[in-house]
This record gives sequence, structure tokens and C-alpha cells, in this order.
Amino acid sequence: MTWNLWGRFGPWREREKAIIDTLRVVDPDVLALQEVWTSADGTSQLEVIAEALGMHSAGSAHPLGDTGLGQGNAVLSRWPISGWQTVDLTPDPTDPRLAVVADVETPQGTVPVVSTHLSWRPDEGGARLRQVRAIREHLAARPAGVLPPVVMGDLNAEPTSDEVRALTGLKADEPPGPVFMDCWEQARGGEHGYTWDHTNPYAACTPWPRRRLDYVLIALPDLGLVHQKRMGWFEVDSCELAGVSAVRGTVPSDHYAVVTRLRVLPDRPH
Repeated sequence: MTWNLWGRFGPWREREKAIIDTLRVVDPDVLALQEVWTSADGTSQLEVIAEALGMHSAGSAHPLGDTGLGQGNAVLSRWPISGWQTVDLTPDPTDPRLAVVADVETPQGTVPVVSTHLSWRPDEGGARLRQVRAIREHLAARPAGVLPPVVMGDLNAEPTSDEVRALTGLKADEPPGPVFMDCWEQARGGEHGYTWDHTNPYAACTPWPRRRLDYVLIALPDLGLVHQKRMGWFEVDSCELAGVSAVRGTVPSDHYAVVTRLRVLPDRPH
């Protein structure tokens, strides 16, 4: 599951309660979050959510100007996280972007899980493409495991964009690296799946059009390792939106979440 939580904007205290209630209903095994707030007194939304759900967590944030607040990305898991790191995606201090890469110890083996949030302005496709390349380069440099990586997050880009096509292997002349399946496309075909939608009251008051901006992407396995029975792969069972309904009159976030159910094949690749 991936979800952009919209930081401390809008009625954030009421929204945070609605976020936690929604997450309890969905009950994800692994969760990628974006726009997770931190405060000057050391408290963080990641700690609040991880404690409420009883999940392991890893996260990193950057300052929001001189507000005393920070904002970042996180990975939470019902299974242990054996290690994690932050990948800096941009040298621009005015728009710091990062990816959190966590090694999640699932019953089927270690899964590298990435939570990221790319540059948001519509005319920043070039910046987003560089950020995508940094993620692919980082993952390509890691030793192959028993299961391929999963990338989740708010890419601020539509499926037909160069940025997303670079991830899904449809853009020519990209450097070697992992190629990903778009879980929504695999499960729902041509359905729009808007995660930024004017049915959401927080999005309805903006000039931005409806778009699918949030993704769960699973890497294709190394076929050589599959043939050697040293690597398994993921099968997409379903994909749906969450966080669509108000909780006690409050819509949880300005983005809808994406929830994907995966199976590992074969049952125990290692």
C-alpha cells in the first residue's frame, strides 16, 4: 500500500485520526508513506502511525524551510526491517527529494521496498526523470536477492510520462537497471485509477486535473536467477484505491491510496 498523507495541511489533526482508522481497516502488510510530518520537538507522524498499527518502520525527512517542521517518506511493515537507507534524489536545496529503501524480511525472503515522492510541478518532467534514474541506479547496484524490489510512492507523473515509462521499460535509451510492472495496469487494465481526483474535496479546489500519480511498481525478476531457482517473482492479485471515503466527516488526505495484493511465486523461492 502507498499513500501520500499531505503533511500538516488542512485539518491535519482530524485527518490523522482518519488516516489511522483507514489504515486499520485496510491492514496492510507493507506500507509506503509520503509527506509524513516531523516537528521541532522530535515527534513525528511516522512514530504515531507505527505505534498505532504495531508496525516496524523506517523513514527520513527534510526541513520545510524555517517552519520547524519536516516532511519525508517512510516504509512500515508488519515484518522486521533488517536495514534501510536514504537515497538523495536531487542536488536542489529548494526542492529536496529522497527515497527511503528498506529491506523487509517477509516470510518468503527479503524484499527491498522503496518509498519515494518526486518533484511535483507539471513542468518538472526532466527533474523527475533524473530522480527515477537515481532510484534505478541505486537498485541496480544492490546485490540480487531472492525477491525483486518494490517501488511505491507519489511519482507526480502520469502512466504515459517519460518518468513512468523509464520505470516500466517503455522509454528507449535508458541505462540498464530494474524494469517494473505497474500493478494498477496489471490488475485493472484501462481503468483510470485517479489518485488525484476532484471527487476529493481537497483536490477539487485546485486547478490541477484528475490524474493517476501514485503507484505500486514491482520489478521483473532476473530470469537467469529464476531459471537457477534462486529468485522468485510477484504475481498481482488485485489493486484498488483506499482512503476514498470520509471518516467521521473527514477525508483523510488530498491523495487516494493504492492498495495491491501480491502473491510470491514459487511459494518459497529460496
